[in-house]
Amino acid sequence: MFTRPFSYQRAERIADACSLLREHGEGAKVIAGGQSLMPLINLGLVQPDVVIDISRVAGLRELRAADGYLTAGALVTHADLAADPLV
Repeated sequence: MFTRPFSYQRAERIADACSLLREHGEGAKVIAGGQSLMPLINLGLVQPDVVIDISRVAGLRELRAADGYLTAGALVTHADLAADPLV
């Protein structure tokens, strides 16, 4: 299946990702690894105008404990959780 062309943008900071999402609105899709989004695009089920890659946003890989709570960023993996002494 042929997909509609889309642009690719890589965000380096959380603020960059937020700005791109505001700019492109509903036509934007976020990608971190591509395991879910790319098959949907390839099948023509999702047709974004722009794909925003957040995989290099360091702030989303943070794992921290404070006030009795553990906070995991959106890019923290199961392996990260299993290996971290905080957990």
